[in-house]
Amino acid sequence: MKLKLLLAFSLCCFIRVNAQTTHSTPKGNLFIGGGDRSPELIQKLISTANLNKLDHIAILPMCSAEPDSAFYYIKTELQGACKNTVANLNFTQNNINNKIWLDSLKTAKLIFITGGDQSRFMKAVLNTPVYNAIHYAYENGSTISGAVPGRPL
Repeated sequence: MKLKLLLAFSLCCFIRVNAQTTHSTPKGNLFIGGGDRSPELIQKLISTANLNKLDHIAILPMCSAEPDSAFYYIKTELQGACKNTVANLNFTQNNINNKIWLDSLKTAKLIFITGGDQSRFMKAVLNTPVYNAIHYAYENGSTISGAVPGRPL
């Protein structure tokens, strides 16, 4: 339980610190979920993100030791609740500057960070264009959500 609270706090700080340094009021939302996601929780997430039919969702599975599996499971849950496009943006050193992926991240109405090892995620994004794209999306109205790892994927 302490790990879950620490992760939730870390994710909030990750988003809020940059918002405070830009002196603007972010338009986005934070939605912290955890381990088992009920259909009701997924529906609340979709509602919070206020998705319209043309909006897309970006999944960032870099926390997981098995990013393809992490993407598959959250994509399946989300597609049970909405018909929006769901993109797997598994950023690595080889594609960290991929302009198309970065633009997709910036314009995603919902960004979901999968569960797993948060240090793996921070190692992948800190001081990169991905970090900036997440903040840009949040400041411009995107919902940032993440799983608190109860079990590694």
